[in-house]
Amino acid sequence: MKKTFSNILLALLMVIIFSSVTVVALVPKAILIDRILMEKGIFLVGEKVVEGFTSISIKDAVIYSGGKKIISFDSLKAGLVFGGLGLEGKCGKGSLEAVVSLGGNIRLKAREFTCAVGVEKFTGDISMDSGIRGRAILEGIDTGVVTIDLIDLVFKGKTFEGKVLYGKFEFE
Repeated sequence: MKKTFSNILLALLMVIIFSSVTVVALVPKAILIDRILMEKGIFLVGEKVVEGFTSISIKDAVIYSGGKKIISFDSLKAGLVFGGLGLEGKCGKGSLEAVVSLGGNIRLKAREFTCAVGVEKFTGDISMDSGIRGRAILEGIDTGVVTIDLIDLVFKGKTFEGKVLYGKFEFE
């Protein structure tokens, strides 16, 4: 009797796992991501979209918010990673990576990223959980009125330190 019950549970578990894998494989991930972003007022446009088993890849991706272009990528890949959702964007020689964990923590890494509107180059490694930790360096920030040469910020949880270079002036 126990063996029959165990076999039924094992078969039921296998059906649930197979059904879950099938749903993940068959759901159009690009449409799902597009709908989630549109609800937040963010629009993602790409030249070519390729769907993988647990991810999507987009060539020549552009992200708009508030009717304005905010960032572009030569290639953008989003998908499931161990413990959450990952994003990897490349632009020229630079890259921007983000991981959002199941617990809501965010990790952002930028390496000489040059495709954010209004910023010539962004480099940094930042983690956001109960506070913000890490460092961000933004170069050539165009405010629309003036261009700031450099902003270098070090985040320490609930506080930060930094410096701003503007022409011959340095502020700390």
